[in-house]
Amino acid sequence: MDKLIDETPHNVQLTAPEIANLWSQYQNDTMAVCVYKYMIKITEDVSIRPILEFALSLAESHIVKIKEYYMEEKFPIPHGFTEDDVNLTAPRLFSDEFCLTYTYIMSVYGLSGYTVTISSNLRRDIRDYFVLCQN
Repeated sequence: MDKLIDETPHNVQLTAPEIANLWSQYQNDTMAVCVYKYMIKITEDVSIRPILEFALSLAESHIVKIKEYYMEEKFPIPHGFTEDDVNLTAPRLFSDEFCLTYTYIMSVYGLSGYTVTISSNLRRDIRDYFVLCQN
């Protein structure tokens, strides 16, 4: 049985849970891009900024990969959040410490979410993608 699951061909269409998992992550990551671009702009602590930049780069890389999955399936790309949803010139709203705490909490929630999504994916490439995200 494990051999059958491990060898699920990539020509199998995405299942409803896989589509939903990718859609949810796309929404979360497009929001994260908006949030982190703003936080990076306002953060003054030079030891916190690289952490926020790393979080931003992860979110941006996830968006690229999810778009690839949707294009392969000929599904429309979700709208997600855009630069229209954030005002990068807004005055400082958060302390540097808040930005770091926010990143920690969102990381914990993200890891929990990846754990759930891994168990609901049939296709090996989608499971591998979420395992990579979790790692």
